[in-house]
Amino acid sequence: MPTSQLEIEFKNLLTKKEFHDLCHQLHVSENLFELQRNYYLDTDNQTLKTMNTALRLRIRKNIAQIMLKIATEDIHEHIEINEVLDFPIETPENITSWIDQIPDAFKDILMTNDIPLSELRLIAKIATFRAEIPYDKGRLFLDFNRYGKEDYELELEYPDLDEGAVVFNDFLIQHNIDRRIAKPKIARAAEFSVAQARGDVS
Repeated sequence: MPTSQLEIEFKNLLTKKEFHDLCHQLHVSENLFELQRNYYLDTDNQTLKTMNTALRLRIRKNIAQIMLKIATEDIHEHIEINEVLDFPIETPENITSWIDQIPDAFKDILMTNDIPLSELRLIAKIATFRAEIPYDKGRLFLDFNRYGKEDYELELEYPDLDEGAVVFNDFLIQHNIDRRIAKPKIARAAEFSVAQARGDVS
């Protein structure tokens, strides 16, 4: 059965130096990082994007999980609907090989919004090396992302919106990190793909 929960998270892009400095300061060794592969789906006309929703397949430690991420009025809050898939996915890029097997709850949400499974396309693929550590009342994540380019990101998941904002801001100040609001990974990857198609990047 799928689980649904309200996620509160704060994100900040990091420079490569800031990322490695944090790893040193927080005693995050290389063996704490785990690879997760993320595959984002949408229609050709970006129906899900216009709904402020993302559909993602994540594979981590050979376990596949499907997720709908639905934005709320606050940029730091969103609703996540997740379910671990009970079938193997050998070729995640080949959507037609597995999309018909996703749980009915996800099919129902897509059908309610007039999105046939046959119209879904792979729009971005992101490899993330992630380390997770407990921090205050929440969890800190250090992400190294690859999607044609590379970037670094800090994320804090926290149970309270207002308190979390203070904790995150204090953390950045404490570690001399400039505030750089991070767009969602899918948005960054999509923007890079568009720029690459236009020849703006090599």
